[in-house]
Amino acid sequence: MSVGERGERKASQDPGRHNGKILRLTHEGEPAGAGLPDALPEVWTLGHRNPQGIAARPGTGQIWAAEFGPRGGDELNLIKGGANYGWPVITYGREYWGPSIGPTHKGGLEQPAAQWTPVISPSGLTFYDGAAFPAWKGSAFLACLSGKHLRRVSFDGDKPAAQEKLLAERGWRFRQVRQGPDGLLYFSTDEGLLGRLVPAK
Repeated sequence: MSVGERGERKASQDPGRHNGKILRLTHEGEPAGAGLPDALPEVWTLGHRNPQGIAARPGTGQIWAAEFGPRGGDELNLIKGGANYGWPVITYGREYWGPSIGPTHKGGLEQPAAQWTPVISPSGLTFYDGAAFPAWKGSAFLACLSGKHLRRVSFDGDKPAAQEKLLAERGWRFRQVRQGPDGLLYFSTDEGLLGRLVPAK
């Protein structure tokens, strides 16, 4: 479960608060870690700004998350238990009015697997493992709001490789993307549309 910083940057680095964290719970909503107080989810990772997309990568046991940067520095991250993803100590983004927020690197803090400057505002995230689009198998798909497209990211092992924009000509703000049980890709938009991608005939 992902929780944004909610405008409190320093809280993202405070392990005693849930702002700017990815939390781990059981399916019943109980704490996943042994010895934790009742009703307190386990802090799995910290140092996030606004992670809006989170998805399991099929066949790997990996969890990935996509999150908003400020003015620049949207990120795609491989989520590793106990890791610190740096916000707001490091970032590729800047303040909305222009000044730098901080450096891009610091020892002990994770680098994003991919980052986007200018931003694309990645909201929903899913991995494709269906049969309808064989060439897309193993790719991640991000629903992009300000970017106004679906973005496909292919991988070389655990590293993002080629990227492709889909449906950019429509001008929609894409909110969510998911693979359906039929192996097709479904998406929703801020314009109130629900659509799907189907193979060309």
